[in-house]
Amino acid sequence: MGPRLTLLDTSRTTGADYVDTAIGVAAVLRKVAATRARAALYLDDGETFLHTCVLGVEPDAFYFEKGPDPKLNGEVLAAREMTLVTADHSVPVQFTVAAAEAATFEGADAFRAPLPERLLRLQRRDFYRLTGPELNSVMRVQVVPAHEPANLLQPVVIDLSCGGMSIDIPIASGMLPDRSRHTCTLEFPGLARIDTVLYVCLSREVSMENGVPGRRYGVEFLNLDAKSVALIQRFINDEERRLIRSARK
Repeated sequence: MGPRLTLLDTSRTTGADYVDTAIGVAAVLRKVAATRARAALYLDDGETFLHTCVLGVEPDAFYFEKGPDPKLNGEVLAAREMTLVTADHSVPVQFTVAAAEAATFEGADAFRAPLPERLLRLQRRDFYRLTGPELNSVMRVQVVPAHEPANLLQPVVIDLSCGGMSIDIPIASGMLPDRSRHTCTLEFPGLARIDTVLYVCLSREVSMENGVPGRRYGVEFLNLDAKSVALIQRFINDEERRLIRSARK
């Protein structure tokens, strides 16, 4: 399973480094283009995105694939700044894209944009995320809001990594302010229970199951020790293997 193409909170990302030379940036993007790695181009802070891939690299620019939706392609051309998330041989890569223009690449319509001044490249596999609705049948999460400790929240887990997770909570159940901290319990039946502190990096409104108004939170684990990190990674690896076995049946 490869990394999920989601925006990283670059102000709080660990286990990563910036490539900030023109030669280094071009080298990474050439490797990405050579494998036609899937990519997501995010507009307006992640609310809108285009599935794409890096096609080729020039000394001062790079090309990426247009999408099938003319309206969305128009929004890409109108955007002053976007964020592209992709992977270099399964290592997540993220960078800012400025002022794309319409172009052609090897005879096909494409976008062209200046090479980014720098890009973020994750170093650690523990930021790979396990996703899927089956997560909520194999683990349990409880959150105690700092501002409302009597209100025990039981969120729906959207994805999980050793660094954090995405969760959905019905708005009627309570809300977690951005940049706030809350206590949390993760239970992995048959493995262990982890008590940790969550930091709310970002949030947005979503429609949950049956149309229930909710809010999706991207949260970071703040105080995990090495044993807890290893336990989460073991859980992710076990679930990946289980899903692969199920898919082969």
